Amino acid sequence: MVLGQDDDGRLEIQATPFKAWLLGYGAAVEVVAPTELRKDMQAMLRNAAKRYQGAT
Repeated sequence: MVLGQDDDGRLEIQATPFKAWLLGYGAAVEVVAPTELRKDMQAMLRNAAKRYQGAT
C-alpha cells in the first residue's frame, strides 16, 4: 500500500504488503536497498527454505 510520494519520486509504503509482493517474484528479484528491508527478506527466505530442506 502506497502511503505517499516524495518530490523526487520515492514512495513511502506499508512494508508488510510490499514484502509479500516482492516474495511473489521469487528468485527474479533482489532487494539491494534499504539494508533493513534486504535483511528482512533474507530472513524470510531462509525460514521458507528451511521448510523444504529434506523434503522428498
